[in-house]
Amino acid sequence: MCGAEWQAKAIAERINYVIGMRQEISAKAAIEFAVGFYNAPGVRRSIEFA
Repeated sequence: MCGAEWQAKAIAERINYVIGMRQEISAKAAIEFAVGFYNAPGVRRSIEFA
């Protein structure tokens, strides 16, 4: 298990959604993901869509 995987699994026991990566991603990719993910509710999209 990677360094944060145990944390994600513990969080998943208490909430419906946990996002994690299996490998490192670039800062640019992380920013693009965050922008898309956090903008989705603002345009009335579901978490599944995001």
